[in-house]
Amino acid sequence: QVIAFSRRRYRILGETLDVPVGNCIDRLARLLQIPNDPSPGYNVEQLAKRDPPKPPSLFCPPQKAVTPKLLESGEATPEDLCFSLQ
Repeated sequence: QVIAFSRRRYRILGETLDVPVGNCIDRLARLLQIPNDPSPGYNVEQLAKRDPPKPPSLFCPPQKAVTPKLLESGEATPEDLCFSLQ
């Protein structure tokens, strides 16, 4: 679950049954060789802020098998993929 705390209440923003959000972030960070220090999620977020992204629908969701192909072909940059995950 993706949960936010606001106005003294927790709110569920989203759920998934297949891949936990943290695991998805970790997988993308590993594929892009993003360091773990201070955390993969923080580093993915910083990379997502760098450049204006291409249309996110082109890259959602960044899947393990698709990611290397998009990078090799030049269709996507690491920044694009991080943005689409965010």
